[in-house]
This record gives sequence, structure tokens and C-alpha cells, in this order.
Amino acid sequence: MIERIPQSVAKRVVFKTFLAADHVTAGGEGLTVPVQVSKNGGDFANLATPANATHMNPHNCGWYYIDLAAADTDTLGPLIVRGTEGTIDPVEVVFQVVAATNAGFSALPDAAPGANGGLPTVDANNHVNGVTDTVTATLANGAHGGAAATLTLLSGVISNTGGVALTINGSTKGMEISGSGGDGLTVTGAGANTYGIYVQGASKGVGMYGAAVGLDIAASAGNGITAVGTGGYDILADIKGDITGTLTTVTTLTNLPAITNNWITAAGITASALNGKGDWMTLGAGSESYTHTVYDTDGSTPLAGVSVWVSTDAAGTNVIAGIDVSDAAGQVTFALNPGTAYLWCQLPGKTFSNPTTITVTDV
Repeated sequence: MIERIPQSVAKRVVFKTFLAADHVTAGGEGLTVPVQVSKNGGDFANLATPANATHMNPHNCGWYYIDLAAADTDTLGPLIVRGTEGTIDPVEVVFQVVAATNAGFSALPDAAPGANGGLPTVDANNHVNGVTDTVTATLANGAHGGAAATLTLLSGVISNTGGVALTINGSTKGMEISGSGGDGLTVTGAGANTYGIYVQGASKGVGMYGAAVGLDIAASAGNGITAVGTGGYDILADIKGDITGTLTTVTTLTNLPAITNNWITAAGITASALNGKGDWMTLGAGSESYTHTVYDTDGSTPLAGVSVWVSTDAAGTNVIAGIDVSDAAGQVTFALNPGTAYLWCQLPGKTFSNPTTITVTDV
């Protein structure tokens, strides 16, 4: 069987010589045996560095060797190594030079391990090193002995700078994550400034669409969502749309975004706990026009985009006007009745001393 040798690698070739007189007796010691090679059926030629074969050791029964350089094995295909000397039969050894990456087997990639197109490699923890090219996979029921296929990513990144990195489609569910005896999904960012899950998009960070429900998170015995941020926010998000469910515990409620006019509908207020807490569709129903200017923390710079509302009590339970949003001059205007009222301000990233006691006078 012809030996396969990798392309462009140094190779020591050994061969045995026999005397030409009887073709049986081993060749003598210390012969000068020049060596040539034929690459892929080409003419015989000297080695890249012309050399003679070396007699291995005294009394070794005619064995010699020649060291081929990488330049001697640089051509794919048959390689014939030929040695000649007047007192011996010509010696010829045949090799098959194959690609160093896959040994000529088409089932293996013709690329170095870990390189683009090559076999994946593992790190010191026996985890597959990062995959940075586009990954396309079809995982279907029945693909693995009748069970749904499983895709496990131990480490690395799935990315595609030209479009979608990963798309998961299902006739009933795009993705279902279940934990039979624990958590369905646990994501931990171990570093001091890392995130458990960080999703960012130029248009949407996360877009969830369903014919019935965009996102349904349920727990048979416990919390549907548990989020703990040890160094900042538990949940930091800009939310647009309808939210249905129960918040069992709200420890801190801050940085609500400014609510634009008519964002809360009359029908929604009627069906909610806000019903009866004030006129949310107007800026008050009093007899006097009251204008308030909101300033930044320096006390002198007008602050735009602040959500402002007015209540009759310091606890803020009876809202009578608002929400209005301060204009470029930092001003909001309400229709209030004469007397004492309480004004509330809110803007993400800003802290206000709520409430501010105001006095509305009869003009």
C-alpha cells in the first residue's frame, strides 16, 4: 500500500539496496547513491538540495536513507524517490503526496483546524472556540431518532454583519425553553460590568410578535420573571405597547419615560385602577391658568421633556391635571382652581423633590 505523506513537509525515506550481480545479496556499505525524485509523473530531477543517500550503520544489511526537504514534497500526486549506483539495482520508493489539511479525503475540510472553513478547535476547558461566521442550522422534529433536535452553544458568538445572525421559526413556537426541575433559562454575566442578557438593535432591541400574544411568561409556582441587578437597575428598558399581568413586588419605580398626549386611552383608564383619579385627557378643569417652569438641578436652566402633573394631596393619590410635558422653555400650563395643590415632575436620569407645593391665586 502506497504511503500518504503531507504536502510540503520534510520526510526521511529509508530503502534497502541489493547487488545487481544476483539481485539478492544486500548492497555494500558506504556506497555513493545519488537520489532524484519525480513529482506527479514528471521527469526525474535532483533534490532541491542535491544529496546522496546515507548508509545507516555498519553491518546493517544494505539499508540507506535520504532526507527530503519540504520543497521536494511540494506537489500533490505520486512522488517517486529513486536511488542509483553502478553495483546495485536501482532503488525506487513511491509515495502519494496529499493535502496536509485533509490527507486528500473529501469528507474533511481543506483548511487548517480553527481557521475559516476548518474543523473547530476546543479551549483548555474542552469548549468549542468561538464561531464568528454565519451559522445556518435546521433543527426539526424527527431529525435525531424521533426527538426534537438540540443546539448547544458552549462558548463563542453567532454573528452576521450583513443581516440576521440567528433565526428560529416554528409552526407553533419559535423557541420553547423549559426546566423540568429548575430554571428554564439562566443567563449570568460574571464580570462587574457585564450583563446577563444584553440585546441592542438600531430599531428594536427585542421584537416579539404573535398572532395572539407577543410574549407569554408564566410560572406554575413562583415568579414569571425574576431580575436582579446587584449594581444598578433590576430591569432597564424602554417599553412600548400593552402590558397585562401582575407585579407582585415593586421596590423602586423611577425613570418613567415621558408619556405623550393620548398615549393612555380613555377606554384604558376606565378599565383600570386609574379610573376616578383625575382627568387624564385634559390639563385640568379649574378656573385659573397656572404656568410652572421646570428647572434643571442648577436651579436656573429650563428643562424640556419633563412629565408634570398636579394632585390635591401630598401623597399624590388624587390627580387633577396632567400629564403635561414641559416645552423648550421648561414650561407647562394647567387649568386649576384657586388654593393649594401639589406638583409632580419626572424625567429619566433626573431627580426632583416631589411634590412641590404650589399656590393658585384668583386673578
